[in-house]
Amino acid sequence: MSTKKKAVVKKAVGSKEKEVHALTEEVLNVVVGEVNEVLALNPAIGLDLTIDEKQTELKDCFELMTENDCFTPGTVNVLCVLGCNVKFKVKSEEKKEEKEVVKKEVAKKEKTSTYKDLIKSLIDEKKYSRNEILEKVAKAYPDMRIATAGTMLSGAKNAKWKVFSKVVKEIKDGILTWV
Repeated sequence: MSTKKKAVVKKAVGSKEKEVHALTEEVLNVVVGEVNEVLALNPAIGLDLTIDEKQTELKDCFELMTENDCFTPGTVNVLCVLGCNVKFKVKSEEKKEEKEVVKKEVAKKEKTSTYKDLIKSLIDEKKYSRNEILEKVAKAYPDMRIATAGTMLSGAKNAKWKVFSKVVKEIKDGILTWV
């Protein structure tokens, strides 16, 4: 569920004490959408229904709901306001999980670009073989799998892979240089 939709439900139904008639169409549309998704309703509850019809349809779904169903906190509040007594699992904040994934991806890209830069600089020096470059990368980045750098070096010899802006070739004694 989008952050905006969560905010709508949270703002409109901050407490379970709100009256049922105070539920707006926008809030009910968000809740109906989540209930349709979680319960995989077929046919789904229509968004074109009136507020009263949506409330009735949601109440009819109570018997399909179990403790294993997982809803956002705002949706749980709305369902409780409508009279549902099932204790649901509440979804954790997806934002935190998304931020962690983004941080990991950024760190991985930074690590890749930094060891890629190290490989470039070692090739620029025109005095290291493939194995020597891999040893230096392994020492500089002990957490990284050495096979990753090895694959990068192998791919750098093939113009189709475009690992670097230039192609790498071996010269005398296995020394790597740019073509």
